[in-house]
Amino acid sequence: HDEEEEETDPHSKRFQQAIIDACHDAFGVIGVDVWLHDEEEGGFHHAPGGYYRNKNYRPKGYKENLALERIEDENCVNFVPPTKQIPGAGLAGYFWSQVGTTNRNFLGKERKDRNVWRDTAAIVNDP
Repeated sequence: HDEEEEETDPHSKRFQQAIIDACHDAFGVIGVDVWLHDEEEGGFHHAPGGYYRNKNYRPKGYKENLALERIEDENCVNFVPPTKQIPGAGLAGYFWSQVGTTNRNFLGKERKDRNVWRDTAAIVNDP
């Protein structure tokens, strides 16, 4: 945690505790990742301190551990920091395009179901 950031934002500890509580108290949730929508620019940026993974979840496979290392370990050679996303791009932008504030998706087509389930592996692997 950045101590200076916590001093400037008195709500950061509560925010992080809410994320931890949501992760531990919701059945089947192993992690939480919060992105904020910038209404002026239309993009998304990662909320400071907005990522948490339940440490009881320990993937067994090499690929799964490598994937987590890439987003969790800043000292990892392959670390991928969160970058600004636009609607329709990246996980945050993709999910927003599917369940944004209107009843239309990013292609302008009317959605029939507000809850659209997708295979996240296919989304992540799509360049």
